[in-house]
Amino acid sequence: MPSVDFSNNGLYQAGEGQNAIVKIKMQGYRSLDDTQAFNASKIPREAAGDYTWHHMSDFDPKTGDVTMQLVKRDKVRRQLYNKVVRMSKFPNFKSSQLLALLLNVMGIRYQKATSDRPISPLHKAVLSWVKQNYVRLAEQSPRVAGDCLPEGITYDPDGPRLVMTGIAILDRAPSHIILDLNPRIQQ
Repeated sequence: MPSVDFSNNGLYQAGEGQNAIVKIKMQGYRSLDDTQAFNASKIPREAAGDYTWHHMSDFDPKTGDVTMQLVKRDKVRRQLYNKVVRMSKFPNFKSSQLLALLLNVMGIRYQKATSDRPISPLHKAVLSWVKQNYVRLAEQSPRVAGDCLPEGITYDPDGPRLVMTGIAILDRAPSHIILDLNPRIQQ
């Protein structure tokens, strides 16, 4: 899936001798990648404030090189949300794969206890969109709707709801997290 490019919108305004776009060798840990990117960019971490390093999709497995952009967090959240919302007008597999990734990473339960995390506004918005639109999407485009759900999350049309099933450990039954969906209103 091609990465969102923030070259024209949302990049950190680098000063002289600084660069908001750098190429690094990926380390396998985001914090190490961020440290490398800050070092390569010559931008002090403290000056970055509400900015985050965005990995582009140009990773080279032979060299381990990847391009990173220092972008405003709210721009990243907005771009991701806009790609999901596109399915309201045009169900598509590109957006469905992104939604599956977001649901896999963030889950289907919003927790106020973690609402101070930078990802929380996106999590809340995505869950709201899913509640309002998933039933319609499942009726109009079942293959795309199915592609929206990562492994471990299923759609129960009788609810209607999404059910996230945890792993059964030892003799315990698997846990279930439920996201009730708004039923489609027949017109």
